[in-house]
Amino acid sequence: MIDKNLARTNFKMHLLAGCVLFLGGFLSIPGQILLPATGFPESLQGMGGSEAISLFLVNEFAFRVGYLSNAISALLVFFGMIYLAKVSYNKIPNLLSSKPLLGLAISSGALRSIWWFALLTQVPLMAKLWQEADSAGKAIINVNYILLNDLLSTIQEDLGVNILGGLFLILFSVSVFKNKVYPKWVAIMAGIAALSFIASSSEFLGIPGGSVLPFIGPTVSGFMFMGIGILELLRARNVHTKLL
Repeated sequence: MIDKNLARTNFKMHLLAGCVLFLGGFLSIPGQILLPATGFPESLQGMGGSEAISLFLVNEFAFRVGYLSNAISALLVFFGMIYLAKVSYNKIPNLLSSKPLLGLAISSGALRSIWWFALLTQVPLMAKLWQEADSAGKAIINVNYILLNDLLSTIQEDLGVNILGGLFLILFSVSVFKNKVYPKWVAIMAGIAALSFIASSSEFLGIPGGSVLPFIGPTVSGFMFMGIGILELLRARNVHTKLL
């Protein structure tokens, strides 16, 4: 005889986690499609304000939809990663316990959310000021854009996504192989995404990352989160069936 209260709790947990993870992964896809029109990934670092604002004015729709999609995705993935860290609790060796996973999930998720929301609000404002500014004003806006974008992209992309996010996915991949809480294809996709994220930080060593590599990690991890979301929704359905 099943404990109906526990079953209902599990149903709600799987249902909520499934929705959050699936939407978090799904919403990252429009961003990957639309952002190249805004100069991404070259816009992450080194692009001047004049070039970035010109691209924004020409491709405003792609910028707003792409950045908003990625911002919401990052926020949902933030909570999804915390859930995935909790799923691994006490299932793996101490070195790979949920504390490192939870710490990486929180720090990576928080940092990746900041950049998308910051530029989503600040670039349109700078573009408006740019159109009304004289040459001296444009020079100030250009410097402010470079400082804001390069600082936040280093914190978000290199540290939050590539390094901390990559480390999270490595530990999560190992935990899935060991505790079998998800199928092996989840671990494989997590491992591929992790290596792609970490390899994208090769610019720290002076090695160009190229224009394709920055898209591999987000794309693979996006489909991975969608897949896990579907698995969680199927688990919710199974629990609900037992309650009937």
